[in-house]
Amino acid sequence: MNNEWVGSLQQFVDGISSSVAVIAPPSGWGFPVTAWNANFIEMVGRPRLGRAGQAYIETLFPTYARRELVSKIEQCFATLEPIELEQAYDFADETHWWRLSLKPFRVDTLGQGENHVLLSGIDITAKMRLLKDLEVSTSRFRLVVDAAYDAIVSIDHNHRIVLFNRSAEVLFGYSREEILGKGI
Repeated sequence: MNNEWVGSLQQFVDGISSSVAVIAPPSGWGFPVTAWNANFIEMVGRPRLGRAGQAYIETLFPTYARRELVSKIEQCFATLEPIELEQAYDFADETHWWRLSLKPFRVDTLGQGENHVLLSGIDITAKMRLLKDLEVSTSRFRLVVDAAYDAIVSIDHNHRIVLFNRSAEVLFGYSREEILGKGI
C-alpha cells in the first residue's frame, strides 16, 4: 500500500472525534486495520496497537463480540452497503456499549481501486445505563401499581387506557387484556 496515502489517511482519522478505524480487504490472516485514531484505541482497550496495517480486527476485539463484527465487515465488503450494530465490551471492572457503523468506500492508490471499510464508533454507555435504570424504575412502578388495593387506571393523551391494575380488573370486571388500548 502507498505509504504517502496511509500517512494522509492517518491524519484524516486523527481529526475525527468519534472512534474511527479503516479496515482493508482481507489479506491472509484477516482484516488489516490500516489507520485508527486515539478514540479507537480507547474503544478496543489497547494502549498500543503497533503499526498500521499490522493489526487485525480479529485480534483487537473480545472473542464474544468478534464473530458478529467480522461477519458484518464481511457483509459490508460483499454488499458495499453501510451497516450499523451495537456491541458491549467488558474492560476490567466496567462494560462499555458502542454503536458501530461500517461504511464501505473506494480507495484508488496507484490506479488500482480497492474497497475499504470505515468503522466508526460512538460510546453509548451512558444511554444504555439510563435505559437500564428506566427499565428498573418502570418495573418497580408496575409492581407497586399491581400490588395496590386501589383501582388504578391511566389514560394517554388520546384517552386510551394504558394502565389497568389488578384491583381495577376486580372493580370493573374487565381483564387487563380486554381493556388496554380501549377508549376511556
